[in-house]
Amino acid sequence: MVNTFIIVPTADDYSMSLGAAATVCGIIIGSMAVAQVFSSVYFSAWSNKSYFRPLVFSSIVLFLGNVLYALAYDLNSLTILLIVLTISPF
Repeated sequence: MVNTFIIVPTADDYSMSLGAAATVCGIIIGSMAVAQVFSSVYFSAWSNKSYFRPLVFSSIVLFLGNVLYALAYDLNSLTILLIVLTISPF
């Protein structure tokens, strides 16, 4: 949840600094919501069988997503930003 509270208010400025239009902010926030729908179903089924493995997997993906989110700015890549925000709910 902390990632969502950090990303949503800054998505407009962040996408504009990467050279995108301000409307890309809606795509960024929308992609997170769509990915959360699919990941919640997947993790719900997986966590019914095991609790530890889904927790470790989501922690690793969360860490990698945060690193790539920061690198998107350094690499000046809007594509990386969109990919990261799509997979970050997993």
